[in-house]
Amino acid sequence: MPHNQSGILRLVEQCRAAMRVVLPLGSEFEETSEKTRIEYVKLGLTLVKRATQNNDRLTDALLDTQRPTTFYKRMAAMRYCLWLQHVDLCSEMRESSICEGATDSIGVEFKDRLQRHLDWLTQYHAVRCQGLPPDRQKRKSKRQALRGLPQHWRESLCKRGVAGKYSLALLTAALSGCRPAELVAGVYIWRDFDETLQKEVINIDIAGAKVKVRQGQPRRIIHFAASDNHPLIESMNQLLDQQDEPVLKAQIANAGNFTVEIRRLSKCLWPAHPQAITAYCLRHQWSADTKRTQSGDSVSRGLGHASAKTRRNYGQ
Repeated sequence: MPHNQSGILRLVEQCRAAMRVVLPLGSEFEETSEKTRIEYVKLGLTLVKRATQNNDRLTDALLDTQRPTTFYKRMAAMRYCLWLQHVDLCSEMRESSICEGATDSIGVEFKDRLQRHLDWLTQYHAVRCQGLPPDRQKRKSKRQALRGLPQHWRESLCKRGVAGKYSLALLTAALSGCRPAELVAGVYIWRDFDETLQKEVINIDIAGAKVKVRQGQPRRIIHFAASDNHPLIESMNQLLDQQDEPVLKAQIANAGNFTVEIRRLSKCLWPAHPQAITAYCLRHQWSADTKRTQSGDSVSRGLGHASAKTRRNYGQ
């Protein structure tokens, strides 16, 4: 057997052994959703690009973060991409018979790819054993960003963005504390007479996000007295008065773009504020306000949580 062919076979066996260490069960990804696989590939390609630009230092690309959540996402994505790469290399070797009749140039190129794959499997395993270094920066709570803001900051934010395309979404998030993902699905607002309360109320109907078994509420409706003189409620009343249809639908196309716009508006209003104001700050402020007047269970239900324990993370 030519020396080049024996070297390829030896590398193939080494890659298979390394892959078994990284992924003991080859069929582990069969139950992974298509959406998750797409996200893994997208993130994996980004990591591969960074590693390639840095002398194939995959270790640096994986560890270049101080957030545990980001680190574990990178590890999961890279694990999936390494498995895909391994499957492709094995399939290519079988289909093209590289070890039996390939030219020297093809054999050398394939051997280089195998060696790179083995190096990355080795680096990945080393990072997994090491984990994220302990001297990482503690993640800041979004509710800390509320400190130092003026009392009526939400009203100022909505007023600043009233002419933009997110004006209704901004007002809805400020009034209800809904998640950006829930605005993507669409939030419905209407006004009617409540027989129990014997008064006109504004209803905000939210289809819950983050709903799993024993986690989250599939649907919740938040009610406000239409006669309340709070500026946000008065603004919503004006919008409802101006509409021909009885029901308003607040919807955004992209949650990330919505947060970017909130950050931009906030920076214009409070350029010296030390922390970024995001869409979740509206959620934290809603929780803080509600905790002052309502029961703990009401706060949990309004936030869309199934567990009362989760509400302690919201508001001040």
